[in-house]
Amino acid sequence: MNFEATPIEGLCVLRATQHADERGHFARLWDETEFTDAGLGFRPTQISTSFNRQRGTLRGMHWQVAPHAETKLVRPVRGRIFDVAVDLRRQSRHWGHGSGSNSTPARAPACSSQRSSRTDF
Repeated sequence: MNFEATPIEGLCVLRATQHADERGHFARLWDETEFTDAGLGFRPTQISTSFNRQRGTLRGMHWQVAPHAETKLVRPVRGRIFDVAVDLRRQSRHWGHGSGSNSTPARAPACSSQRSSRTDF
């Protein structure tokens, strides 16, 4: 896995390393050791899925604030998404700044959003 920094502290884009052969490919999407080594103390506690009937649908704006904040991994299974995170931590030097990433299944990225932020996809 490759963890790419974004302009927002605590937010990164993950690039899964694909291992391909004649059958297709395999990619690890979460590994506790790799996340810990990258400074992301994150253990999944929920896995969800969503489906949009119409192209261009804004799926949601998710406000993340304690005690209900969640670190998110966002990845499309099919199609394409543009995932955005906005830093809403008033004490942050990145307050009000956003970062976005295009995601497709073949590109296999996922965003891990910092708590106390807003994520849209």
